[in-house]
Amino acid sequence: MGCVSMLLLIVVIGVGVAYARKALTARVVGAMIFILAVILIVAFASSSQMESRQRLEGATNAEAKSADATLNALHLARSKKQLSLMPASAPLRQVAALCDDIKNKDSAYSASSEFSQRCASAHLDVLRRAIRAGEAAPSRAAFDSAKRDGATPEVLARFEKPVKDLEKQYELMAPVRAALAAREREVDERRAYAIHLRDYFLDGKEDIGVEVSGKMADRITLRYVLMGAVRARAFQKGTLIDEIRAKGFRRVDLIGYDYHVYWDLSKP
Repeated sequence: MGCVSMLLLIVVIGVGVAYARKALTARVVGAMIFILAVILIVAFASSSQMESRQRLEGATNAEAKSADATLNALHLARSKKQLSLMPASAPLRQVAALCDDIKNKDSAYSASSEFSQRCASAHLDVLRRAIRAGEAAPSRAAFDSAKRDGATPEVLARFEKPVKDLEKQYELMAPVRAALAAREREVDERRAYAIHLRDYFLDGKEDIGVEVSGKMADRITLRYVLMGAVRARAFQKGTLIDEIRAKGFRRVDLIGYDYHVYWDLSKP
């Protein structure tokens, strides 16, 4: 708004100077002043609207933050109440979950918290179970939580090496996990391909059934009542069999009303 006002002021001064030197007629000067006034009014209205929008957005954001803080405080109070009412016989896993919930909502949580001793015991129990189950990430999370809750260094020292050993084993198994994940993706891709192939046949006006079987979904069967030697020969000489092999299928069966032939695609 300030830049617009300055620019209009300069223009008005220029018009006044030009009029004084009789370079502009009174009618032209009047028209120019009217146009400048309209521009000034529009600029002022736009600036006021923008300022109002910014104030409204600021107020809305402040209200949203206040509502979030209030809701977080209510949830925190409820979690603390639940934990305080839990009997000593309550499952320690549930106790540990509530402790984590309180810690995540309470920025002032520390080892001196009213629940820290009980939370430390619960997390140590979760830690023992996770180590026995060979779970690296849950073991580390439980260890860190117990440490945060004030578990003594002597107690933590007994668990530190088992946790590190699990983490090391987890890292060493990374290639195996990657290979298993790749296998699962290939299986999913072959099953999806069978659905696509079925649609392809239907679009071609051929009601050929497509089935996938095998533990690795690596066997595909094409069923068609009119399947016979002629169609099988065309299939063998065509490109579809190569496409199926490229998808990782190890065997393809063609089955008709009284006809059955298959190819072992694992062989070159």
